[in-house]
Amino acid sequence: MVPEFEAAMASTSEGAISEPVRSEFGWHILQVEARRDKDFSSEMQRNQVAGYIREQKYQEELEAWLAKFAKKPSSISSDPKTGRHFG
Repeated sequence: MVPEFEAAMASTSEGAISEPVRSEFGWHILQVEARRDKDFSSEMQRNQVAGYIREQKYQEELEAWLAKFAKKPSSISSDPKTGRHFG
């Protein structure tokens, strides 16, 4: 997390709205509605990595599937003179 954002979040009491906070991403105003008892950051990171791996695997499978069609000759032919399809 961005240090300025994290500091503002930590110093704002539950139910309060922070003063404007500037970070490298711009200006922010935070409202702290509640605090968590458990840090979910490692769990969130695991979920992000798992999602990234799933997306990579999907892309690899899709490329392999498309490559099969690129190698197969088309079963539909056309007459070069008329352009009509047959087959």
